[in-house]
Amino acid sequence: MLNDRERKTLHDLEQQLVQDDPGFQRRFETRARELGRPGLVTVLGLVLLVVVVLFLLLAGAVGGALVLAAAGGWAWWMMRGRSRPASGGRPPESGPGDGPG
Repeated sequence: MLNDRERKTLHDLEQQLVQDDPGFQRRFETRARELGRPGLVTVLGLVLLVVVVLFLLLAGAVGGALVLAAAGGWAWWMMRGRSRPASGGRPPESGPGDGPG
């Protein structure tokens, strides 16, 4: 977590970058939005995963289907968590109980 001084320094740096190159922010926001959408390969991978899990269930391999479904769910969760852009490019506010002490 960033402390208040670091947060202010980061905010000042972001403002300076936007003033120096207004197109920078637009390019960055466009890229962040693109990363937030699942691509064709991701959707096809998910469909393939569902088909294989269903096939394993029909074949009676319940354990294999559960393991594959869990691994696919974990991979999907990790990918979605990393691809989401931060809210407005700002770090989350710290709440009570955050930090040392």
